[in-house]
Amino acid sequence: MKTNFLKSAVFILGSLTTVAAQNNGALNVSATKTDPTCYETLDGTISLDVIGGVAPYTFIWSNTETTSALTGLHAGLYDVTVHDALNDAISLSFELLNPEQLSISGVVTPVSMHGGSDGAIDVTVTGLAGGFNMLWSSTDGAGYDIYQFDQTNLTGGIYKFDISTEFGCSASATFYVDQAKPTLVPFGSFLSNTFVPEQKDTITQIMIYPNPSEGNFAFKNIDEVKSVTVYNSIGTLVGALDEHEVGRSNHGLSLDPGIYSVIFERKNGVLERQGLVIR
Repeated sequence: MKTNFLKSAVFILGSLTTVAAQNNGALNVSATKTDPTCYETLDGTISLDVIGGVAPYTFIWSNTETTSALTGLHAGLYDVTVHDALNDAISLSFELLNPEQLSISGVVTPVSMHGGSDGAIDVTVTGLAGGFNMLWSSTDGAGYDIYQFDQTNLTGGIYKFDISTEFGCSASATFYVDQAKPTLVPFGSFLSNTFVPEQKDTITQIMIYPNPSEGNFAFKNIDEVKSVTVYNSIGTLVGALDEHEVGRSNHGLSLDPGIYSVIFERKNGVLERQGLVIR
């Protein structure tokens, strides 16, 4: 996750700034201003304190206000002229600045195989200042960690990322993690010309046990197996293992109840098909 934190202490501390002006007479004015806390918010302030001169005082602001203190201000320029009862005057000018806008962007890596879980979202947050809270959510995706900016091991789906700061700034972004389309294989292609059943007399036959299975199963005689692919009853690819994965317990495959065709590719190129029933 990449973040661009604000480096200006003026923004982070609310832009508390005090200025003073004095004319040639006894009328003096001091002022305090605070910039808006978030981008384009209306919570900037300017407050004047008149010292000397002769009361009462009048205030003429460029935004038509006539009071000594302004609140609910957006970023921008503000001019004021202060008069006392003797018509002595002092003019002041203020600029309220916007902090950097809080925003979210990201790079999405799609799921490489239909039904897989290797999708990812690499998030970049800009304008982040002070403490913050964040939240990931999804109605149809899985594998995300609500405590991490960048996400890995995601299934296909729509994911939403929300972030808010201690100053009340907030932003959200929605990401769609796509996945590869289902691979449809005609059932008859399982018995292609590369499948050589007569060679079983010279090689050790691969076995799946137990079969039928309640969901947990293992392979036997897989030393010479290069890869394993699993298809459901309509020929959709639902799982795949390489030679480094076929020896793992349950092989990392999670299959729903049904009938499956398991295709073993040996290192010599021979294909062997086994039926598998999950109850």
